[in-house]
Amino acid sequence: MPNGGEATQLTKGFPMTQTVLHIDSSIRAEGSVSRALSQKITSRFEGATVLRRDLADGVPLIDGAWIGANFTPAADRTDEQKAVLATSDAMVAELQAADVIVIGTPIYNFSVTAAMKAWIDLVARAGVTFQYSETGPKGLLTGKRAIIAIASGGTPSTVRSTLLAATSATSWASSGSPMLSL
Repeated sequence: MPNGGEATQLTKGFPMTQTVLHIDSSIRAEGSVSRALSQKITSRFEGATVLRRDLADGVPLIDGAWIGANFTPAADRTDEQKAVLATSDAMVAELQAADVIVIGTPIYNFSVTAAMKAWIDLVARAGVTFQYSETGPKGLLTGKRAIIAIASGGTPSTVRSTLLAATSATSWASSGSPMLSL
């Protein structure tokens, strides 16, 4: 194993991982630290099926038509509404299929990329990926692990890359996102 057991640490608790969803959100195809980090992490899951989603390829923004389609019961949706939700449905299906989600994102202007935020908007679906309860939102995608590789630059003396692993419901929930229960 490369790097003296790194694969063991990253795959610990997931020895039989079948599917990894690898998401990149940097607009830089070349020289992206977050892409390099997320690729290195994904490569540690030897033998797994890897689904790739490159958000730099374009992510639609939610709009009035999307909201209308999303809040129409699935059985009552028109063909047009189904088409509006097609990208969102595909992204949700990727999440549902994955045992491990690896997200590579840089920090642009003190936040995740606009494409990453758009992806979150498209997969945070009430009744599909989370539900509301009397105590607040509750994730419906259970039994998954998320590993988030964040690259953040600054002045030359503070340029750094940080690898964060969100491996429990507590760490993911503390980010304020109700979409996954890990």
